[in-house]
Amino acid sequence: MSPAQFLADYWQKRPLLIRGAMPNFSDLLTPDELAGLAMQEGVSARLVLERGGRRPWQLEHGPFSEERLTALPKSHWSLLVSNVEQWLESGALILDKFSFVPHWRADDLMVSFAPTGGSVGPHVDSYDVFLLQGMGSRRWQIAEQGDRTLLSGVDLKILKKFQPEAEWVLEPGDMLYLPPGVAHYGVASADCMTYSIGFRAPAQRDLLEDFYNLPKNLMDLVTTDQMYSDPDLTLQLNPGEITQSALVRVEDMLRAPLAHNDLLGRWFGAHVTRLPGASKEPSRRRMPAESKLNDLLKSDRKVWRSDRSRFAFFAPAGATIYFYVDGDELAVPQALKPLLEVLCATRCNPGRALAAALPRGKAREQALLMLRQMLAHGSLYIG
Repeated sequence: MSPAQFLADYWQKRPLLIRGAMPNFSDLLTPDELAGLAMQEGVSARLVLERGGRRPWQLEHGPFSEERLTALPKSHWSLLVSNVEQWLESGALILDKFSFVPHWRADDLMVSFAPTGGSVGPHVDSYDVFLLQGMGSRRWQIAEQGDRTLLSGVDLKILKKFQPEAEWVLEPGDMLYLPPGVAHYGVASADCMTYSIGFRAPAQRDLLEDFYNLPKNLMDLVTTDQMYSDPDLTLQLNPGEITQSALVRVEDMLRAPLAHNDLLGRWFGAHVTRLPGASKEPSRRRMPAESKLNDLLKSDRKVWRSDRSRFAFFAPAGATIYFYVDGDELAVPQALKPLLEVLCATRCNPGRALAAALPRGKAREQALLMLRQMLAHGSLYIG
């Protein structure tokens, strides 16, 4: 099945089981290494205990101690680590396999380990997710209809009455796609690793609050749980671009026709690349000398886009293009568009590839300065 066919027939429409989606898939890390990540400061890790805790479906947040993890029961728990792409380049490359969806829609790669019987319970997500099976096996049950009442008195949003409509056992390399709103319940048939590739959708309430900067007393009047949706998504030439069709959907959500579409695009570019909850600290790196950068651009050394950064560009009609890195906007001339396309489309590029995208004349000087600043800030780094 081609990506175009998948988008037309399944994306945000119906589930799809893909046997052998990644043949001979090899786990990116071992269960012990995942546990090691969960013990580190700054790593988003959770532990879900269906049994063996002080209460059913107990939720604990990391970082965890070695003593806590070694004291876990033999079954019926799950360890989940989010944003694994920030810690493993191989995790970031997994996300790149899904670039038929625009980059700004990608959320993270979450990796979970569960012993036999481990689960996080039947639940519903408000976002698209691909569930790729690593080692072991997991039984998945889904329900597109049914009661959505939640259990009371538990830490998680778990469905009280779950009636499965279909089920499969996924083996290594198999993958299940689920659009938003499909209830699902995964239970480890044997010790297993699962890789969840999630795609975020801005909520209408968040868009309204950020764009109009409404005070709290006005935002309290906004009662909506609508999420951004794009069931008519088609393949685009560059997954790093914020397209006009995406902006039309956002404008509909804002319910305010704007006289200047550039304003909407520029606000949205900053909004979707801003890292949630991240406080920007001055970089301690030095700006590389121009001669060092020129040597790099003549070589095959790899220049990586930081997996802690989000990139996008917005190219309205006119002489100016807007480039976004982690919520910051940089206005550049049209001559820099080929360089922006390379930076936004591909996570890793040899220096020669960046050099080939550089413009001539005065715009080249601006492009070189921009690259030096990005290396100094850490949004780009040399492998």
